[in-house]
Amino acid sequence: MNKRIIVSIIALMGIVLGANGQSFQEGFMLQDYSLAYRYNPALAPQHDFLSLFQYNSYKRNNVGASTFLYPTDGEVVTFLNSKVPADTFAEKLKDDNYLTKTLDFNLFSCGFYRKGATHTFEANVKAKYSVSAPGELFMFAKTGTDRSPYDFNRLRLQGDVYVEMAYGYSRKVDERFSFGGRIKLLAGFYSLDFNVTQLDLTTNEDHYQADIRTKLDLTNQTLKFGTKDEGLINFKDFAYKGLFNYPTGGGLAVDLGIAFKPVENLTVSASLLDLGTILWYYGNAAVSSGTVDFTGLNNLAYEDFNKDGLMAQLNNLKDDVLEKLTPREEKKKFRFQAIPFSAELGAKYSLPFYESLSLGFTGQYIGYQWMPYWESRFALAINPVDWFDCTANIGAGEYGLVWGAAASIHLAKIRFNAGLGNGFGGTMPHRSMPVTANLKSLTVGLAYDL
Repeated sequence: MNKRIIVSIIALMGIVLGANGQSFQEGFMLQDYSLAYRYNPALAPQHDFLSLFQYNSYKRNNVGASTFLYPTDGEVVTFLNSKVPADTFAEKLKDDNYLTKTLDFNLFSCGFYRKGATHTFEANVKAKYSVSAPGELFMFAKTGTDRSPYDFNRLRLQGDVYVEMAYGYSRKVDERFSFGGRIKLLAGFYSLDFNVTQLDLTTNEDHYQADIRTKLDLTNQTLKFGTKDEGLINFKDFAYKGLFNYPTGGGLAVDLGIAFKPVENLTVSASLLDLGTILWYYGNAAVSSGTVDFTGLNNLAYEDFNKDGLMAQLNNLKDDVLEKLTPREEKKKFRFQAIPFSAELGAKYSLPFYESLSLGFTGQYIGYQWMPYWESRFALAINPVDWFDCTANIGAGEYGLVWGAAASIHLAKIRFNAGLGNGFGGTMPHRSMPVTANLKSLTVGLAYDL
């Protein structure tokens, strides 16, 4: 095992489909957005509607390519190069360095306004993936035996795929106050949790020996591990149990929200989203333990990232670690796993002299295990004509400056909306790895007034 391990982890962090969903915050500022109840259940529209299509993706990372790549003497070198000071590299690292991504496909949504209340129904498919690596892992690659001890036991890869069926209720109590809630039935199809639980090192000047222990839970009902003669897992031999997968986990979640107008033209919104958990049934469980040896790492250049391609580097990492996986017998048949939740706060004020123009504020906190996130934004929205509505915002979050923009078009009974949010810093050309700590969200949707 050589420099491929560190390089492969960086590559994995760069191309993984990265996991927590973010609500469409810009939808709060739009005047004509039918699915605002997904941001706050109290903001359901007071008319019947059918959502024909809604897609949301959300990705964020707390480190980027600039943490690992450095321009030096007319060339780009990695952090392992002797020209890059260890202190310079250490300042850019986090205790946990991660990427996370959520994909949210709204299969259908519909709402019915009856007797002062709005009832909403919807079905969604959500996929969440995340990868995290401890900063100590990269510092070990940089400084070797110059400092110790090292703690690597937070290297982790997680992912879930589940279906969500939701019913929502919203009521406007009077002209100033409304409330709402949603209850969600969750059906889990896949769940992956790969965790390095221990990594002990013995070192000398040019040789390292690592005692690695890992834990893997791959929960599904369609695929089963195959095994080799020596009892190790054969990832090329999965037992296929049928054409369609069926649920292997079930759970419950709720959304709660209130909206209040303390004075004319001012709306204050507060909501808690995705408070819940999934109970997964064990489908596959494995554990690995073993010792690997590798030599010191130094002067690794940028070209080494690309020599054999990123996927080839990932295959090297798989061969070094996963080949020691053996099936693990679990006495427990089930495991609980909380889904990421978010707390949303917003306020918007329509100008008295021109009510089509609004100023606003949104704040958000995402509770996602070892990778929580917060941000706040100031927003401007304008609704110059009946059929067009747009908004833009700028603010600061855990990683720096962020911005977003969205628009809604209403033609006849069809409503189209789209939004984009991002941080500043950009991405590497021809790659998906961000240059700096960043986030990116995309939302598109189509609805029809019944």
